Amino acid sequence: MYEVGDLIVYGRTGICEVTEITTLKMDGVPKDKLYYILRPVREKHGKVFTPVDNEKIVMRRVISKEEAEEFKEEYKKQTNLFRQEHAATIAAKKEKARAAQEAARQSAAETAQ
Repeated sequence: MYEVGDLIVYGRTGICEVTEITTLKMDGVPKDKLYYILRPVREKHGKVFTPVDNEKIVMRRVISKEEAEEFKEEYKKQTNLFRQEHAATIAAKKEKARAAQEAARQSAAETAQ
């Protein structure tokens, strides 16, 4: 659960500040259901009301610069590892195809004799 003052990423709305966690006094809304009231940082007067237990729209906390740098470095490592594995797989397939072609040539040469 987020707390008042937290910055979160809310679906396509983007970065929002949690300004309140409250119940809503509206017909058809359970009196005990908690809602976040969010303020999109790019809209001074905007408000978003979303249930705390909302599972339809992705909400996640904003990561720090350090966490972003760590993610970036790990992503680079994983990407390089994938590229190396992919290159090795392609090389193995090419070698297998080359060996099959050579075997076919030899078989054809033996058959022709």
